[in-house]
Amino acid sequence: MQVELRTDTRRIHRIAKAHGIDIPKAPMPDAGKTVGLAREALNHKRQQRREKLSNSVRTMAAKGMSIPAMTVEAGCSRDTVLRIIDEHGIQRGPRMDLEA
Repeated sequence: MQVELRTDTRRIHRIAKAHGIDIPKAPMPDAGKTVGLAREALNHKRQQRREKLSNSVRTMAAKGMSIPAMTVEAGCSRDTVLRIIDEHGIQRGPRMDLEA
């Protein structure tokens, strides 16, 4: 006996049950695990990007570049450069006394 099966899974299961055919259920992928792996990969990529940026800012600071020059070179904001400098304890040069 030949039975035509279409993509409607309910119909497939109904026909299989009527003909005594046991269809094994495929395990569903664990959504939490999949999301967790994707999140972990994304966090790893972000961490690598942060480390690369921190290394370049430290190198530029060691060369004595100004904050605006570092922002242009690194392609990030002034606040980001200042945060990296503060996080790594990089000594900044003396500030100009504009009140004199």
